[in-house]
Amino acid sequence: MKVNLATQVLSSSVANALEFCLKLDLPQFKGCEATIQFLRTFDRLFDILNSRNPLAKNFKAPMRMHNRNLWQSFLDKTKVYIHNLKDSTGKPMIQTNRKTAVVGFLVAVDSVTALFQQFVIGSPEHPPSMKYLLRYKLSQDHLELFFGCIRCHLGCNNNPTSRQFIAAYKRLLVQNEIKASKNTNCTNLELVPILTIDYSSIQRIISNSDNTAITICHTIEQNLTERQPLETEHDYADTPNIVTLSKYTDNAVTYIAGYVARNVIKRLPCDQCAQALTTKSNDNSDSLTLLQTADRGGLTKPSWETALICKEAEKCYKRIQLQKPSTGRGFSALIVKAVTEQILTKTALLFPQLHDHELETEPENYHVIELVKRVVKEYVKIRNYHWGKMYKAVVGGPKVRKQLSKLVLFKNQ
Repeated sequence: MKVNLATQVLSSSVANALEFCLKLDLPQFKGCEATIQFLRTFDRLFDILNSRNPLAKNFKAPMRMHNRNLWQSFLDKTKVYIHNLKDSTGKPMIQTNRKTAVVGFLVAVDSVTALFQQFVIGSPEHPPSMKYLLRYKLSQDHLELFFGCIRCHLGCNNNPTSRQFIAAYKRLLVQNEIKASKNTNCTNLELVPILTIDYSSIQRIISNSDNTAITICHTIEQNLTERQPLETEHDYADTPNIVTLSKYTDNAVTYIAGYVARNVIKRLPCDQCAQALTTKSNDNSDSLTLLQTADRGGLTKPSWETALICKEAEKCYKRIQLQKPSTGRGFSALIVKAVTEQILTKTALLFPQLHDHELETEPENYHVIELVKRVVKEYVKIRNYHWGKMYKAVVGGPKVRKQLSKLVLFKNQ
């Protein structure tokens, strides 16, 4: 069971995406108001039951006396909301055969409330012993991480004997701290030391994983080349860009453009060029954008030039991908060339704030062209990463590990 996938679905980001699609009047998302309320309720409930930082704010803050009105009122409303949840037949969820998760949330809410009453508020017989309550300390993540380390030491054996478990436990005691693998259900955000840690073994594991990843990439590229041999190439930059973006794709690319600008700025030596990639002004248009919906005050807002370059790169990516297979660096270089030529001929006012800055540099060192290339390369890298995941899912075929936990050894997975 992949719990981390469930936590990604029950999040405010998914609720924001649904709300944005609803306001775009997309027919597929008509009537999803109840789903948005469900996601926001359980996202905040996850934050309350998973607080780990004493300095956190809002619902992720620890349970204290001065913020009791915030979380107590929400927990009371959530209990009533969970009690009123019904399945497709109209039967309350707490009375169905799948009531375990619903009852578990109700028990968790009552438990943390009782612990706060006992240890933070106290009583005349038992004075308070804590200033606040962090609920992550009460979760089973630490036990999950420990069992994950045990499974790593056992290799492919998922049904160990007691002697094998004792041997793995002893190795953990004398070698490593509790550090689960990246595929575990819960994230390893805090270290739980046992004795010492063998840094040489970790470095050896990291180097082996890097070599394996490089081998896989070369294999995928070789398979694509064998399956789809290249024909005589022509200049894709001369082909007119006839691909159009839908309203949703347009907003999604603008949202990604902020992430692209942030990554480019990290490796950009020129400060003036870095400032041209972003903007601090808010969008004053009446239409709601995905960037406004998802922004909580910390998102990087791209300038209109950066968003324009990313949109042209998306159009060019879709157009060239239909004509030429996505193989190696040649595909990325082709898109960079096509977008650079098209974007510079399409508008003469690209990055007007850098026109005076260009007079201070060498003629052959044209910063605008270099800036466009950097943005396109970063966007294509993100796009290729997504394409690689989709290709891996198609090549790998259906996974049986989740359905056949005991027979997985016979399926070579």
